[in-house]
Amino acid sequence: MTSSAERERPASFSWRERFALLAAALSTMAVQLDWLAVNLSLTRIARDFSQPVTDLQWVLTAYMLAFGGLLPFAGWLADARGRRRATIYGMVVFLVGSVVCATAGDLVVLVVGRVVQGVGGALVVPGAVAMISGMFRGRLKNRGLAFVLGAAGAGAALGPLVGGLFAELNWRYLFLVNVPVGLLAIPLIQWCVRPSYDPGATARRPPLTSTCSVVLGFVGFTLAVDRGSTWGWTSPTVLACALGGAALLGNFARQELRSSHPLYDRDFLLDPVVQLLTAVGALSLIAYTVVSTFSAIYLQATQGLPPSVAGGIVLALSVSDASASYAAGKVAGSAYASVWLCAATAAIGFGILLVVRAEGLVLYLTGLVVCGLGIGLAGALTTVLTQHRTAPAKAAAAVSLSLAVKMLASAVALALAATMAETLDGGPSGAAVDVAALEGVLRATALLMGTGALFLLPRAVRDLCHRGGGPGTG
Repeated sequence: MTSSAERERPASFSWRERFALLAAALSTMAVQLDWLAVNLSLTRIARDFSQPVTDLQWVLTAYMLAFGGLLPFAGWLADARGRRRATIYGMVVFLVGSVVCATAGDLVVLVVGRVVQGVGGALVVPGAVAMISGMFRGRLKNRGLAFVLGAAGAGAALGPLVGGLFAELNWRYLFLVNVPVGLLAIPLIQWCVRPSYDPGATARRPPLTSTCSVVLGFVGFTLAVDRGSTWGWTSPTVLACALGGAALLGNFARQELRSSHPLYDRDFLLDPVVQLLTAVGALSLIAYTVVSTFSAIYLQATQGLPPSVAGGIVLALSVSDASASYAAGKVAGSAYASVWLCAATAAIGFGILLVVRAEGLVLYLTGLVVCGLGIGLAGALTTVLTQHRTAPAKAAAAVSLSLAVKMLASAVALALAATMAETLDGGPSGAAVDVAALEGVLRATALLMGTGALFLLPRAVRDLCHRGGGPGTG
């Protein structure tokens, strides 16, 4: 049955609501685009700053660490202080970070700018989604969210191509283009979106301690794996970073389990199916981050392709990823969700091996497409199945936790991949042009995906034999 409130709603969006949707879409698209487009500029940035390309992984990991680590606080801020306010604040911070990046004179300033961008992005994405979710009901809500999330997906899909084109001109333009987008989105949000917040969230204390524990914990791990080969894996500094990171993350877990007002529901945190889905989702994002980054480096540094052409090739990965994501909704409702999840994880590893063994462009593109299809299906399917395990009132918290784990794990994995490439080459200076080192990193990533698929195989076989009960339902 349809409530009287829903019957009174118009069948289409008003002009004010359309502008609100446009503003939210522009904001999320800019955040997604800047995360995924920078890969194609790494070789140009390294040349301008006279730095090894592998050291520029901090341009990516700094963004991911700030974005993923701030998500718990961002969710609380949006609920407690208002979704509109949080989105505007986030966009302002994101623009400041963009200007810092565009005017950076060295790598340190660029990394600082990326951290500021990540902080802003962490406020924008959950704020914009919650803002649109609170504006509408029923079908209009579904259509509004689909539009905003579709814009974010488009930004992710077009990231490599846009990044390549801007890198061809000047990599600084990639950051400057955010300024007019933000200056358009901010007033539209202010004028077209009504304030909304969660009264229950205002009673909770801001999760500052938890946020600091997560951010500093993963920063410690990232420093350990990044500097391990330089400082020595058993050096006091590396051990202090690793052990300190573990202690901080352990402190976060202890606080969540003992707190009378935890950020996340204990049953949700301790649900083994949710833990499995989160781990598989993290694997898919790790694969995307490593493959897109090292493919961009390989195509430019070893094959001599210009950034625009390299971006067009990597587009095969991002477009197939975005395309497969749309199929996850239908697959999640089937009785064989776990089978699809296992197959998708295996496809990621198989696609990476095709990329490694490719001797021509056709096979290389085929490998990227197969890998992208697996990444898109696994990533979106784990998100949908996690939602099936979550009470509606806790859906936003579940999304923020899942995304935070994926982003933070990918940041550490990318740092480890860069360190592995430098170790295989014997130093950072030539790792970007050492085909064997780059292929070694991709083979290790494929092995990780294959291990994940083997871990899922018994559950998939069981569910296939019993015709039901995927990981989201069993």
